[in-house]
Amino acid sequence: LAEVLLDAGRIAQARTLLDDAQARVARTRERWPLAEIHRLLMVCATREGDAERAREELAQARRTCAEQQATAWAERLEATVQALASAPGTQSMPGAA
Repeated sequence: LAEVLLDAGRIAQARTLLDDAQARVARTRERWPLAEIHRLLMVCATREGDAERAREELAQARRTCAEQQATAWAERLEATVQALASAPGTQSMPGAA
């Protein structure tokens, strides 16, 4: 749902949903969605023009993928980084591999 909201330009609503998801992860300790949450928070920050926050979310997503040995999530993350880096009107995505 957060990705649909981002695609519709509803960044604040997407961020709220993702913040709720992070709280749920902390509460339940089910960490499997954490890399995806950070990927989407990176997209939020990028679209808001907050490059530092985007870098932080990217780094956290990469760490989570590595810790969980989540190859598919890592590939999805890097595809998103590349898409953001090549999007018109988007500043260079810091940390693009």
